Amino acid sequence: MTHGTRMEEPALLNRLIAAGLDRIEIPIYGSKPNIHDQATQTPGSFISVTKGVKELLEKAPDIEVVVHCLIMKKNKEDLCNIVDYVQNELKANDFFFSIPCLAMNNHSEFYVPFKELGPYAREVYKYALKVNKNISFCEIPFCIFGEYNPVNIKNCIKDFGPPNLGKYNQPPEEQKTSISNLPRYRLKKKTNLCIDCKAFEKCDGFFINDIENYGTQGIQNL
Repeated sequence: MTHGTRMEEPALLNRLIAAGLDRIEIPIYGSKPNIHDQATQTPGSFISVTKGVKELLEKAPDIEVVVHCLIMKKNKEDLCNIVDYVQNELKANDFFFSIPCLAMNNHSEFYVPFKELGPYAREVYKYALKVNKNISFCEIPFCIFGEYNPVNIKNCIKDFGPPNLGKYNQPPEEQKTSISNLPRYRLKKKTNLCIDCKAFEKCDGFFINDIENYGTQGIQNL
């Protein structure tokens, strides 16, 4: 898993291939340089990463390339274009959308709360199913899409597992789970909204940091 900006360096790329690399995951946050580079806050990153991916697939077409995209304020209007770009230009083997994790007391300019996410998530979800049924969506509750589809909407944190950030990122004692080293910003919970939802058994609910900061006003259960 890498931001991929050094993959355009021939020496590094050759070393990765020679080392036996068989799978790589990279982020694409926009269909154009200005959108992606705003999200990464790194000018030139879009050109670097996309050039590197294309060169990698030219030299080693059997390597699995996985692309992920976090839905943010910077790219929320560009999501369908990102689908087209990843599918037609990068030809990635696997592609999924997710959302950033909101750290404690971090009301960042990039973050789209669950209660505002629906229109953008539903638009790209419907478009993705039309053009590529292998595109999936992770960590977003089913109610945000207005549809229960466990094949393409992978809500469960166990699919990916949390990062191991050690004791300094442990949740409060009363909120610890069976997953070791689960930092608080990855914790989820269900609300009264979830009780009568038909996806109750298959959904992990909402990220706690999101609904504590923004609430669930306007979200309808299934």
